Parts: sequence; C-alpha cells; structure tokens
Amino acid sequence: MNPGEIISTQQLHNLEVSFWYPMESDAEPLCEYINTLSKERTYIQLQGEQVSLEDEKKYLDNLLKKIKDGTGGSIVAWADGQIVGYLDLRPKEKATRHVINFGITVRKEYRGKGIGKQLILLAIQQIRLNFKHHKIMTLSAHADNELAIALYRKLGFVQYGQLPDGVFREGQYHDLILMYKKL
Repeated sequence: MNPGEIISTQQLHNLEVSFWYPMESDAEPLCEYINTLSKERTYIQLQGEQVSLEDEKKYLDNLLKKIKDGTGGSIVAWADGQIVGYLDLRPKEKATRHVINFGITVRKEYRGKGIGKQLILLAIQQIRLNFKHHKIMTLSAHADNELAIALYRKLGFVQYGQLPDGVFREGQYHDLILMYKKL
C-alpha cells in the first residue's frame, strides 16, 4: 500500500468513482467530509462536533505512517471532485492481531449507489494482499442502521453480539450490533 495509490476506478450508477489510499493532499477534503457527516449526526462517532484542519492533518499524518509500516490503512472513494466515501482499517494487536476492525462512511447524497459495497469488497481484497495474517474482519453497526446491516449480511458478515445502549445518538441510547467475517 502506498499513499495516493489508486486501487480501482469504477462506474457505479452512472458515476465514475475512484478508490485510493489517502495522501497528504487529502487533508482538506477529508476534513470537509467528516465535518459534513458530523453535522448530519448519522451513524458515526462524531455527532455535530467539528474537526479542525490541524487535527485532521495530525490524524492523516498518523494514518500515513500506519499505511507505510503496514499497521493500518484506509480507502478513499472520490467522485464529482469530492470525497464520497471512506473506509478505515484498524488491526488489533498481540494475541488478537489476526483480527482487523473497520469503519465505513458514505456521503448522504451518494448512499445507495454501491460505493459502500465496493469499499468493503476492496478492503477485503487489500487485507488479503497486504495484511495476510489477518483472518477475521469485525465491525460494529448501530442497530437501527438496517440498510448497512443488510449490506454486511449480504457480504457474508455474521452477527456475534449486541451491546445494549452501546452508542448515544440523537439524545438517546441505541444498541450496537457486532459482526464478523472470516477471511
């Protein structure tokens, strides 16, 4: 994996989408992307908080080091001159180093176009190429995010647990669904 390396370019619902490993110049678009999602108060950790460009640059700097040394990664989806999707890979350590967790987001107006599915399929492919010792992918999803859970199931992920009140969003607690897929 090399920062800025294009993994794939695909036509999805009459939309040309490029997928690549992030690079330094992605800091501003990533900052805009995450802040837009945060304002939406969707199924992500940020619920209205805004990330500064300085903090995004620090995050990206750390991520690029992880990509270079093989201890992490992410994939950016780009279309129409902006970031439209993002997936990050967070390998576990020590006795659980064969497990890799991921998180995924897609910009609101681009959901339902296959971008999330392609991000996951490309992540699986990249894990098999670059993280060969990883045998299990895990994720957590908000229990009321039915479309995402259906996609994960379609791609072979299996629910192995549920954390009651695992996330606080929209002024109330929601359950988290825990899922895995053996690679």
